[in-house]
Amino acid sequence: MKMIKVRDLLIGPYLQKQWDNIPGKTYTIAKVYEYLRHRNDQVSWSSLVWNQMTIPKHSLLAWIYFHKGLNTHEKLKSFGLDIDTTRLICGDGNDSLDHLFFSCEYSQTIISRVEQWMAFSLPRDDVTDWRINITGSRDKKYTINGIINVMMYSIWHQRNRSKHEATVVRLETMATGIIKDMKIL
Repeated sequence: MKMIKVRDLLIGPYLQKQWDNIPGKTYTIAKVYEYLRHRNDQVSWSSLVWNQMTIPKHSLLAWIYFHKGLNTHEKLKSFGLDIDTTRLICGDGNDSLDHLFFSCEYSQTIISRVEQWMAFSLPRDDVTDWRINITGSRDKKYTINGIINVMMYSIWHQRNRSKHEATVVRLETMATGIIKDMKIL
């Protein structure tokens, strides 16, 4: 069935000799793949996620974050699930992404410790816009975004540990682990 769909997609371009308009002017599987591949416009945050200073597990979590795909209790409750939305790390209010990553007392303390190590301040509001508009060299942008992705991954991981294992890692241990991860990059 899929072969028939692909055949139907390709029959028109083949008969219209669209392959002649593609550089190289010869029919190749690569050109067919490029023709069939749907490319979306590049989003403004792609370099925040996919860059040389962010390892795949951190990139994946950041990508899911930007697609609003992380399942916080607040999000699950919006789907109609009967779930306690209490914050898992600090126990205060709703378990939401903005609170978890940028407002939670636990996260704020981690960010402050990392800022001390970096000798650099990070904003607490409009972080995405700030990250997109960082000035300076490409390496500086990638490094700062890599650090933020490491922190987000570590905080999300801690949130899940507190949910599933009912444990919270000490702040000092958490901050030291994040700094160690950043030194590896």
